[in-house]
Amino acid sequence: NFSQTNPDYVVNIAAWNGSSWIRIDNILSENIANHTRPPITYTGGQINVFSRNTNNVGQLTSSSDEGFTFNTPISLKGAGNSPVQALNYSPNTDLYINKRELFRVVYPESNPGSTTNPTISLTSPVNGAEFSEGTTITITANTNTIAGEITKVEFFDYDGTGDTRLHTATAAPYTYSFTGATIGAHTIKAKAYNNLGGDATSVSYITIVASLSIEDNEFKSKESLATLYPNPFSNVINLTINDNYKKIGVEVTNMLGQTILSRSFRDGQKIEIATNQLSVGTYIIEIVIDGVKNFKRMIKQ
Repeated sequence: NFSQTNPDYVVNIAAWNGSSWIRIDNILSENIANHTRPPITYTGGQINVFSRNTNNVGQLTSSSDEGFTFNTPISLKGAGNSPVQALNYSPNTDLYINKRELFRVVYPESNPGSTTNPTISLTSPVNGAEFSEGTTITITANTNTIAGEITKVEFFDYDGTGDTRLHTATAAPYTYSFTGATIGAHTIKAKAYNNLGGDATSVSYITIVASLSIEDNEFKSKESLATLYPNPFSNVINLTINDNYKKIGVEVTNMLGQTILSRSFRDGQKIEIATNQLSVGTYIIEIVIDGVKNFKRMIKQ
């Protein structure tokens, strides 16, 4: 209706489906009074259309599927005889003016970037992995992106002091051979970027241990002097000494070389060590029998 005194219109929109435009007619289900284009924003991960109906009630309808369907219009505050104007204010907030008053709309979605950010996952090294000093560590990541294209993947190593960028890959496969890792805890990070400005990060926590020669559960020493059982263990670990002795010292360290517990025993005492304070993992136990050191590896499960 093109009346000069009381014009009313319908709002139609077209959405691109990848090969052609798909038109949706009358997305508001009622006519609008303004003969200006209704403001449209892309906020909160959805398309939002502001308008006034023929009764001068401000209304808003939104689409979360890129314009193929729209929800039922909701009424806006401040309905009046001045056209609604809208502005994107932040990733999840619009502002609009109606009847010379400023209002805001906060959408339930957190960030429109969630629809354009890529995804990335580290497939190697696995979380919690342990490597001997000097081992080459293969870092591999898989990526995906809902929209746009992956432009690069960066690999980082955090050793407790700061991030060190190890490598930048601009094409698949996204992999890197990491050498020279220092002894201690490391956080391996992989960060993916796409051409829409989105990014995502994946991390794995690994440990580098001293390059010691471990054969099964024991270091090379006078292994026959001490028997450790059960191993793997749960709550208590026992020691049997296959020789006469006067004094035994026991010290348990983690794979970073940090002392976890220390005990001493005299001849005739039952050698039983409670390990409730130990978390699941691998430990080194040093057994000093009358000054002779024995080293064994024990595993809590």
